[in-house]
Amino acid sequence: MLSILIGVTALLWSLGIFLLFKIPFCQIKNGTWSNQTTCSIIIPARNEAHNLPNLLGSLTLQELSPNEIIVVDDHSNDATADVARSFGAHVLTAQDLPPGWVGKAWACHQGAQNARSDLLIFLDADITLVPHGLTKLIQTFQAEPGVLSVQPYHALIQTYENLSAFFNIMTMAGMNAFTPLGQRWPTSGLFGPALITSRSDYLRVGGHERVKDKILEDLFLGQEYLAHQIPLRLFGGKDCLSFRMYPNGLRELVQGWSKAFASGAAAISPLALCLTILWIGGSVLTTIMLTHAFISSADLPHIILWGLVYLAYAGQQYWILARIGSFHLWTSLLFPIPLLFFFLVFGQSLFLKLLKKQVIWKDRSIE
Repeated sequence: MLSILIGVTALLWSLGIFLLFKIPFCQIKNGTWSNQTTCSIIIPARNEAHNLPNLLGSLTLQELSPNEIIVVDDHSNDATADVARSFGAHVLTAQDLPPGWVGKAWACHQGAQNARSDLLIFLDADITLVPHGLTKLIQTFQAEPGVLSVQPYHALIQTYENLSAFFNIMTMAGMNAFTPLGQRWPTSGLFGPALITSRSDYLRVGGHERVKDKILEDLFLGQEYLAHQIPLRLFGGKDCLSFRMYPNGLRELVQGWSKAFASGAAAISPLALCLTILWIGGSVLTTIMLTHAFISSADLPHIILWGLVYLAYAGQQYWILARIGSFHLWTSLLFPIPLLFFFLVFGQSLFLKLLKKQVIWKDRSIE
């Protein structure tokens, strides 16, 4: 029986290697930048006065200057518009939200309609680019055909932010974009924080209007690109761009992940979801067996064996998390804590989706 359990946990452990085998990062590629290409940066912003200085300040430090920076002020009740203007950005005041639209999709749609460049670069307001980050983004985009989507490196400052560990892992693994199979396994969708597309491709797929009622518009927009045979290219943001998710306390962290995670799980590939759940199940099984070995006063070799399996899972999670964020070592060593948080928040997200059928985000009720 013991050998069977060890074999099962080892098999489940291997799924983590398979799902996140290789995460590519944006690089400067000599000879791929065309000076003839113009680019517009579109930033949807609702109450982002505290975040915009980091993003807009980092854009002023880039060696490449975008042709225009459009900040779509989505009915903010703070100084979002004033901060954007102070950095020289063009502020576009969003029109009232039409029936059937979700706020971010509506803001991105209006920004794209007003942009004048060949390339459209959509950036969330909480992103910060490293020096040469814009060059890396554009050159990586131009290296191959398709639409480029980048998940920013998750910069953590407060201890509670480490509770996001399993949400970050599932966000990456659920895309089935980083397996050894490469393009042979179709990608689920796009990341939302950073997206680069040609204007022609964007118009061809119908843009954000096609996903106007989606909370996770990026996932479904990616499916529109795939339907038009436009490749999806997903990258990690390490050494290119970063963000800090939900910096205003644990309540914001819970609300942020709750607002869409159940919807996101329902939207990704069923096989990728199944494999991710099985991998998480391996973490649960390992924790249970090690705890049981201690509680039942099992013999020392038994405890050591499960302790080694536990360390194997902790080591694997550290290997994964180091590529997607600045997570503390203890986050991996004490992974049952963020794992429990994951289950609690995911349960709340399911409750909001299936029973209340609405979530609250940035003072808006989203059906």
